Amino acid sequence: MKSWSLILLTCFTFLGISTTVLLTGCEDDSCLHLTCKNKGTCADGYCRCPSGFEGAECEIKSSDRFVGRWLGTAKCSDNITRVDTLDIILLNEPDQVQVIRRHAIGIQPDAFVGKATSNRIIVEPHYNGNFVTNVNIIVEKSKIEMISETSDFSNPNNKDVCDFIGFK
Repeated sequence: MKSWSLILLTCFTFLGISTTVLLTGCEDDSCLHLTCKNKGTCADGYCRCPSGFEGAECEIKSSDRFVGRWLGTAKCSDNITRVDTLDIILLNEPDQVQVIRRHAIGIQPDAFVGKATSNRIIVEPHYNGNFVTNVNIIVEKSKIEMISETSDFSNPNNKDVCDFIGFK
């Protein structure tokens, strides 16, 4: 009788340990309840978004934070602060934008095409005759900053740097 008790105790102990290991040893698929949109893919419980999209499920177009009118001021190398405006327009889904800087009255607007990423617009250098303009645009919440530097190839000391800060 004692041996039967020992055998039953051993079997129940083995069954208890095996069940515990079986139930707690399996991990839930972390991507099971996540729906990645816009051709995003799930890995380790997070969506990996294609270029031009962001958010927990790739549901936000990166360009959305930029598109619109930004009112602010610009200060250039001449140290005069001017009221200025940036208009940002979506050219091609999901992330190609056009940036138009509308200077003071009587000055031609500047226009640049760039690619919107999470918090910046990447703009290729803009060439016009002997001049090249490099632009850097960063957004933090409702504030945008655009720094542009125009250089003269024929005279490297001839540079114009402008810093625009604006708000939607």
